[in-house]
Parts: sequence; structure tokens; C-alpha cells
Amino acid sequence: MVEKWRRVLVFVWLILCILEWKPSCINAATNPNDTSALKTMYSSLNSPGQLSQWAGDDPCGQSWKGVTCSGQRVTEIKISDLGLTGQWGWQLSSLTSVTNL
Repeated sequence: MVEKWRRVLVFVWLILCILEWKPSCINAATNPNDTSALKTMYSSLNSPGQLSQWAGDDPCGQSWKGVTCSGQRVTEIKISDLGLTGQWGWQLSSLTSVTNL
């Protein structure tokens, strides 16, 4: 009986993944352009230890420090007062949903 319920639950989970009703089913929760722009920014800021999470692969799915998301898009970047040095990076224009920087 338990095995039957387990199969049903797996089947339902797979259907939800296929229909994209469950964002955690996909490999990354963040728009690829936003991820690329933030990784470029991280590198341009000399890969600061204060933002070590930014070395990851998924800003929204991994809740990167200073990054706020809405759905799959980065909407805010708040990294002031961290003593960062370097440049912002050249891909800021890719962050089309950012409303607060």
C-alpha cells in the first residue's frame, strides 16, 4: 500500500514539474541573462569574500547576499557598505528587471 502511494506521489510530482507549476523542478530558478550579469559583476568587483555566494550558479534559487528576485528575475541589488572595490561589470544592461541598485 505504501509503495502504491509513493508511485502516485512521484507521478504527481513529475506532472507538476512538466507543467512548471513547481519552480524547484527546474535546474535553475534565475533567468540566465541575470545570472551571467551578476557573475560578471562579481568578477569585476575582484571576487569579494563578502559576496562568496555569488560564485554559485543560481542567484534567486540560492538567495545570494544583496540580491532580491521576483520569480526568475533579479529585481534589486543592494551591496553598499560592504567595502567592495573594482568595477560594476559590463553586463548591467542585461538586468532588465532591476528597479533598485
